Amino acid sequence: MFKTRAAVLGTALFACAAGAAVFPSPFYESKVAPGLTSPTALAVAPDGRVFIALQSGVIRVVRNDTLLERPFDSVAADTYGERGLLGIALDTGFGSNGRVYLYYTAAHPLRNRVSVLTASGDTALPGETVLLDLPDLSDPYQWSHTGGGLVVGADGKLYIGTGDQELWDIARDLNSPYGKILRIDPDGSIPADNPWADSVQGPARAVWAFGFRNPFKLGVDRAAGRVYANDVGWTSHEEVNLVQRGRGYGWAAHEGPSPDSLSPYVDPLLDYRHGKDCAVMGGDAYRPEDPRLPASFVGKFFFADFCSGIVRALDPATGIAEEFGTGIDYPVDLAFNRRGDLYYLSRGYATGWTVTGASSMWKVSFGDSSNSGTGLRPALRGARAANGAVFVGGLSRLLVPGGMTDLTVLDLQGRILWEIRGLRQGETVTLPGHLRGVLRARWSGKTGNAGW
Repeated sequence: MFKTRAAVLGTALFACAAGAAVFPSPFYESKVAPGLTSPTALAVAPDGRVFIALQSGVIRVVRNDTLLERPFDSVAADTYGERGLLGIALDTGFGSNGRVYLYYTAAHPLRNRVSVLTASGDTALPGETVLLDLPDLSDPYQWSHTGGGLVVGADGKLYIGTGDQELWDIARDLNSPYGKILRIDPDGSIPADNPWADSVQGPARAVWAFGFRNPFKLGVDRAAGRVYANDVGWTSHEEVNLVQRGRGYGWAAHEGPSPDSLSPYVDPLLDYRHGKDCAVMGGDAYRPEDPRLPASFVGKFFFADFCSGIVRALDPATGIAEEFGTGIDYPVDLAFNRRGDLYYLSRGYATGWTVTGASSMWKVSFGDSSNSGTGLRPALRGARAANGAVFVGGLSRLLVPGGMTDLTVLDLQGRILWEIRGLRQGETVTLPGHLRGVLRARWSGKTGNAGW
C-alpha cells in the first residue's frame, strides 16, 4: 500500500526500522495494542478512544489503552496487493453524532469507496452508508497506488487521497478522480466551491487538487486550516505537501521540487531523498489541549518514514523538519490525543505479505518524574509468587530505578499483555490496573523476571 511490491521488498533489504524505538527524554513509549494484523490507519476520538483500521476491513477499538476484544465493525474489503481498508477518520462532531468515515476497496463490485458508520458505544450500529464510489477497477493491474488518506478538514468537509493506480498520466487528468485530493460534504454531496464541480462529470467533480502519485496518508491542522498530503515517491523523493484548492503537485511530470522554475506546479512543503528512508507515513499536527512537548512544537506536523522508522516534526513556517523519534518498526500512521500523547501503528514487517498478529499500536507519553514519593514497592502492591516470578495484580505507579530500560507484563503462557520501552532513571510510569501477569524487566541489557 506504500510502493510497488518489488520496490518495497527491495528497500526492505537495507531498511533499519527494526529495534527499540528512541524518543527524547523525558518521553517513553508503551505498547497498548499488541497482536494486530496489517493495521493501516488510526483515528483518536475526543474521549480518548483510538479506532484502528486493519487492511482486512476490520475496525478495532482501544479504550483506556486496552484493545477491546469485540471489533467495532467490519466492511467487505478486497485486500489483494495494496487494496483494503486504508483510511479512517472521525467527524468533528463525533461526540454527538458518532460518525466514523472509511476509505476502502470494496470487493463487489471492485471499486474504491468512501462510506460512513455510526458508533453506538464501542460498536457500530447496523448499516453502512456509501458516500462516494470511485470508478470500477476493471484493470487487474490496478492493485497498487490506491491512496487511502482520509481526514476531516476545519471546514467540516472530507478530504480523500487517491493514488494514480499505476496509471501515471491519470494524475493530471481532471476527468479522473485518481491521483488526486478529493473533497466532499459529510453527506457525500459535492461542494459547489470545488474548483471543477461545474466543468467535469461524476466523481471527478470532487477533485480539489491534482498531480499526486500515492497520497497514502493525509494530515490536518484544523486550528490553522491546513490539510497535508504525504505523497509516497517513486525512485528518489518523498513529499509532504500543503494542499491548496485547484493546484497541481507535479506527478507524473516529476517528483520532488519542480526542476523548472516556470513550472505551474506547487512544490512540496518538504521533500527528502531516499536512502534509509523510502516511504512517507503519518501524520498529525500537534495541537493538544494539554501540551506535553515544548511550546515550540505546537503547530508542527509530525510524520514518519516506513523504512527508516524515524518520526519527524515539520515546521510549516520554515519547511524544516527535525527528528523526534527513531527506530520504529515499520510505522504506518500516527496521531495525538487531546493530552498530547502520541499513538503510532507499527506494522512490524515490510509490505508484500501478511504476518498474523505481528503488528502493534504504541503510545508515546511524557514521563512525569515529579512524583518521587511513589516508589517501586508500592507500585507492586498485591503481588504474589507465581512460578518463581512476580504475579502483578492491581496497582500501577512505578518509579524507574537506575539501569532499567524495558518493562513487560506477560500472562503465564508467556504472551505479552503490555509492554513499555525506553525507560530512563527517575521517570514514573503507569501499569494498566486491569493486568494480571508476570512482570519482566530489562536491566542494563539483561532480561529477567522482576523479583522485588
